[in-house]
Amino acid sequence: MEQRQQLALEAVKLLKEWSSWMITVELAIIAFLGSSYLRNGEPLQGWMVSVIIFFGISITAAAWVLGALPWIVVNLDIPRFANPYQAELSTAPILAKIRLWMMGFVQQAFFIVGILVLALGLLGVFPNAEVRSHLRKDPDIALPNSPLSLEGESKWQTSY
Repeated sequence: MEQRQQLALEAVKLLKEWSSWMITVELAIIAFLGSSYLRNGEPLQGWMVSVIIFFGISITAAAWVLGALPWIVVNLDIPRFANPYQAELSTAPILAKIRLWMMGFVQQAFFIVGILVLALGLLGVFPNAEVRSHLRKDPDIALPNSPLSLEGESKWQTSY
């Protein structure tokens, strides 16, 4: 095996590790969010559902990437597979235009968006169902002890 093929093989191995790690983190977070539903019996908040959807899309893309890696490794000696990131992921005519880098991008993008929504949700940036129901009834009120409160103790208040 020539050096270029060895480097391509090493890149594929690193991509496999990264994709596997990402799936593990996403599934752990989904389990964490689901456990709060199972523990309390309350419906998941909207941001939690969004995180699960974003991670689900990322996991699907990662599964496609991981499933294509053996095909790419077997064909590393073919010139069009010399750069694994430019390799097609399927022999099906419709899917042959999809390259590894495209699915890797989808995987990464939805992972990052999911992490951002998770962080913002855990910080309380998104109002919960109680706050939304009060705001629907009277949008001019400010609820005490809520992120939208203008009075009382709010987690967004700072002292100067």
